[in-house]
Amino acid sequence: MKRLISGGFPGTLLADFLTMRALTCLALGSALLFGWSCGGETDNASSKLCPNSSEESPGSGTVKCDTGLVHRAARAECAPFVASDAVLPPTMQPDHDECHADADCSARAYGDCQPPESTYFKAHLWNFCVYGCTSDADCDAGSVCDCGSNGGLCRESTCTTDSDCDDGYCARFPAGCGYPGFACQSANDECTVASDCEAGFECTGKGGGPWRCVIWGCPG
Repeated sequence: MKRLISGGFPGTLLADFLTMRALTCLALGSALLFGWSCGGETDNASSKLCPNSSEESPGSGTVKCDTGLVHRAARAECAPFVASDAVLPPTMQPDHDECHADADCSARAYGDCQPPESTYFKAHLWNFCVYGCTSDADCDAGSVCDCGSNGGLCRESTCTTDSDCDDGYCARFPAGCGYPGFACQSANDECTVASDCEAGFECTGKGGGPWRCVIWGCPG
């Protein structure tokens, strides 16, 4: 038990004070009385890791911290997706091109025609269709709608919002050689953001289990 007053209370007064404190805590739930913890609540260390937080985009539900951490405070309601009139040129493999404009991507809602990816681990070498979302309802089970400035994209996730995570945030992990996603942080994590890792490493929760530092580019 925390020491209340350095000089101590007389026995009867201390008992009466603790009884009053317990009853007040019971009435107010997780309230604090005179700066002392009521006891029993989880010490969520991650709540101290989001200074100067701001929402990534209006209605996105994702909050960005100065540390680089991005977490999902609420379900997403993305800005509406607006199709582009831009036309992409044929690639070096034109027979493989899935599209040249957003209008060509009509298999599902929110179709977006993208050029070849320019990462080292290229998943696409030609124009391809990406189908987005504007809310979690547009995504399959095990994924959430990660909002951007023009609609959003469904991302794998083991949590929906921060409230699903006991010890930390429902945080976004980096893309690596796949795609980004969301996972709960825990007290057993090796890291929370890339700056916790050595140069050339990134922090990821991909694949389940504690977040860990892995070589940049292909976590998992």
